[in-house]
Amino acid sequence: MRKFATRLALFASVLSMASVASAQDYRARVQGVITDESQGALPGVTVTLLNEATNVSVFKVSDPQGHYLFDFVDPGTYTVFAELTGFKKSERTGIRVQQRGDVSANLTLAIGQLSETITVISEATQVQLNSSNSQLTLERQMIDQMPLNGRNPYNMAMMDATLNPGVGTTANENRPYHHAFAND
Repeated sequence: MRKFATRLALFASVLSMASVASAQDYRARVQGVITDESQGALPGVTVTLLNEATNVSVFKVSDPQGHYLFDFVDPGTYTVFAELTGFKKSERTGIRVQQRGDVSANLTLAIGQLSETITVISEATQVQLNSSNSQLTLERQMIDQMPLNGRNPYNMAMMDATLNPGVGTTANENRPYHHAFAND
């Protein structure tokens, strides 16, 4: 009985370490559904994900339900292309992928030739419907454009109502790694 309890505890600790290790990944996921104009799913569509900063692209083929999925996507701005013989090529530009994000980018293909392209230029605000996370990501562009004293990102983070700066001598401290306040 004692051996069984020991093995069970060892097994539980291995499982808990595996879940913690997988949660440390910073990369995101881009997924979506490819449909035709009548909202019917299109299988076998070649979907290309292009990183706009590096011009590196990867491709997938949509499944029988028209779904595609790109896992382990580095944060950045992307363009998604979809093409299938007998349909116009469709693309969606300016897709912002954040750390550990889950971005949905659905595309609709119209009947036509591949030489015709449909481009979506203005994109709707992306909402992560698959997560209840209250994560705040500070991007360099946002910090550069905010009227902050000294451009300190910690001052900008304190604008988030969900953050609690604490009490005592560190309540107004904007240098969290400052050695004088380490004991608070």
